[in-house]
Amino acid sequence: MLGMKTYSQEHIDACQARVDANLRADRKQVAKAPSKEFEARFLNDLVLLLDYMFVHRLTGIEGKDGNPSNQVRVLCNSILLNKGKLQVDKLPGWPNSAGSG
Repeated sequence: MLGMKTYSQEHIDACQARVDANLRADRKQVAKAPSKEFEARFLNDLVLLLDYMFVHRLTGIEGKDGNPSNQVRVLCNSILLNKGKLQVDKLPGWPNSAGSG
């Protein structure tokens, strides 16, 4: 698939519906007192899902200012490539980048 600069409203609505369904399922589980491990895995999976739904976005639309799109990419890379430990790539305009925390 080619890189995407824009997404149809239908795609955005479908993504929103999927995230909303996952959040509703989580809220039902919260009533049953899930473990912290469950919550961490659930939230990590939601971040990965959010990134996947827009995986074909062009990197140029992310900009360079630490916006939500940049942050999702950084979180996904940290989850998948750094065992969940935050690792920020060296990015222009991010004074604390290229460090881990």
